[in-house]
Amino acid sequence: LRGWGILGPILRLAVRFTPQRASADILRYLSVTAQADQSVLQAVDSLSRHHQAPDIRSRLRSINEHIQQGGSLWDGLASQGFLSRQQSSLLHAAEVAGGLPYALSERSLQFEREHTHRLICFMEYARVTAVLALCLGTSFIVISLFMPLIQLINDLS
Repeated sequence: LRGWGILGPILRLAVRFTPQRASADILRYLSVTAQADQSVLQAVDSLSRHHQAPDIRSRLRSINEHIQQGGSLWDGLASQGFLSRQQSSLLHAAEVAGGLPYALSERSLQFEREHTHRLICFMEYARVTAVLALCLGTSFIVISLFMPLIQLINDLS
């Protein structure tokens, strides 16, 4: 986003308000940690120190503080916008039932599928918009070329 000129700061501001972009990676990392029988809370602490995006790091730090104050990890992820309340309840139930690694990996795959679907839809809309813009441009050129000829024919009649 650095080379986008004036559009760069606007896009960075828009990206700051979409923590869901990191949800799939976070859940995948938590899944690997849960499959290795490691503490998921230590994984959140590690992510809060080493994630590449500064806004995500700050959100993960606040989740880590929420957990240290006795809150639930899943409620913290939901309060910071990484998960919805329904997804938070699903992961809490999976943790109680003992299927947390599976639920985390499936939820991260679902996030990736949703992201891919949104990207494909955006590209389809962009393609249709580009075709319509080309049609309008072509019609403007054709009309501007033939309008004097039509005017000349009408004047001669």
